[in-house]
Amino acid sequence: AGSCRGRFSTRMLGDYLILEYQRERDWRVCFRGHGIIAWDPESEAYSLCWIDTAGQGFGPLAVGRWRERELCLEQETRTGDVRYLFDLTESEALSFWIDRRLDSDDEWQPVVQGEYRRVRR
Repeated sequence: AGSCRGRFSTRMLGDYLILEYQRERDWRVCFRGHGIIAWDPESEAYSLCWIDTAGQGFGPLAVGRWRERELCLEQETRTGDVRYLFDLTESEALSFWIDRRLDSDDEWQPVVQGEYRRVRR
């Protein structure tokens, strides 16, 4: 636990939203994550493919929907369930969480939590 500095950037690539995440501690990069979010018209849900330096690699997609101003996507993996939350409730800000649970009966445990504010250049 503890605090660190994070950078979250997004860009559109056609119909896909590309996510780039980087976390720094003591001015050194200690974690990177990359994701792609796409709308799946067949299932009427969003899908997320996420890979990161903590070992999350290609596997089943995280799938979910918007609830108000929060996008919640869940993924079942061989090592447990993962939940990604993108909260846009506050104007000009993004709250982002990655939670994990080892068993579907367990409580969700935070892995990444962050508040990100837009930087005007």
